[in-house]
Amino acid sequence: MSTKARSLSRILTRTLLLALGVALTLGTAISVYIAQAEYDELLDVALITKAQLMLPLLSAEESLPAAAPRHDFSQIPGLNVDENEKAVFWLTDTSGAILRQSEYSRADLDPADVTQPGFSTLKGYRFFVTEANTNGHMLKVGEPLVERNEAALDSLMGIAFSMAVLSLVAFAVMRRSIVQVQASVARLSSDIGRRDEHNLAPIDATGALGEMTPAVDTVNALMARLSKAVEAERSFATNAAHELRTPLAVSLAHTQRLKAATTDPALQDRAGAIEAGLKKLIHLVERLLQFSRAQSGLGAAEETSDANAVIRLLLTEVAERSDGTRAFDVTMPEGQFLSSIDPDALAIILSNLIDNAVKYGRPGAPVTLDAASPGQVTVANDCDPLTADDLAKINQRFIRRSSAMDGYGIGLSIVHSLCAQSGASVVFRSPRPGSDGGFAATLTLP
Repeated sequence: MSTKARSLSRILTRTLLLALGVALTLGTAISVYIAQAEYDELLDVALITKAQLMLPLLSAEESLPAAAPRHDFSQIPGLNVDENEKAVFWLTDTSGAILRQSEYSRADLDPADVTQPGFSTLKGYRFFVTEANTNGHMLKVGEPLVERNEAALDSLMGIAFSMAVLSLVAFAVMRRSIVQVQASVARLSSDIGRRDEHNLAPIDATGALGEMTPAVDTVNALMARLSKAVEAERSFATNAAHELRTPLAVSLAHTQRLKAATTDPALQDRAGAIEAGLKKLIHLVERLLQFSRAQSGLGAAEETSDANAVIRLLLTEVAERSDGTRAFDVTMPEGQFLSSIDPDALAIILSNLIDNAVKYGRPGAPVTLDAASPGQVTVANDCDPLTADDLAKINQRFIRRSSAMDGYGIGLSIVHSLCAQSGASVVFRSPRPGSDGGFAATLTLP
């Protein structure tokens, strides 16, 4: 079961965004907390100062005659504000009796609820209670928390906006860095992906990340060794095939002369068996030469040519060389069809497809060679239908449907390689269209 490949860009983006989000959230929370704490501390100091300034004045006025003028504390900054932001105060004695209070006082605020000197928070107010002075007076001053809450909200909004701008800048920088890294990896991956058995050139590590350089060097070293091995294999196959052609042809000629010269039936049978074996070896040598050419990169031509001329020539040759044991139902192509496939590659492909059809076709049944459709050639025979497993394996090298058949299982492998290198395509079907059996190979030219 295949596992879906993970994206480097997606992994880095998700991880960095998560880390950035957590860092910005914590930074915002800590910044707001510190700013609020410092602001509360400043307001508490201001509240203490206000209480310490008001207590002597209020306490002294309480000692004056009743007809003496009193200070109007509503004009003190911080007291003459909106109703929901007005401060309140009570001047009490040590028993809690109210001696004087602010003009504005909410009905639900009771000075008896605030008795201990120091700070306390009650009913949306921040209170400060002074110690009793020498006159036995205490001052209780309260400020609404609205101002503090607004300051906290403003701080939160300001810091959040700053963090949002910072996050956008960080994301842009992060995204640009990820794109650069991804582009470098993608270039390297694409360069490696272009390597195959026909292209083992060293990978260009220019612009690659430093961490990838050792891997590139290792891959280049492996490809260099593989290139030498493949080249040695090709050279051996080519040289061996060329060296074998002449002695095999000479041996075949001598065998045929011996067979023709003798009248002994037993000797003729033996000579015929030797002749068949030599022809089989010669056919194998031809396949090895074709295989070597396929492995060397044969396939596409530099210029387009008329593929129909090659097809007509090959089909005519096949029809003429029929020895009577195998009939061919040939449909020639009409007109021209310009294709980028190399003529030699096309001839090798068709030759292998036809040989395969003849070899595995039912004796006496004709082989169909249909080139009527422009740019397509269908080679079909009459045989038992292939299974899906057989169809999946026939492109593999040295795979034969039956060990009882002649052949070495490289013909369709050559076809597959040449099609891949030329841009052509071949489709195998079994049973053949319109029949319960048979095998059909349809070649589509580029």
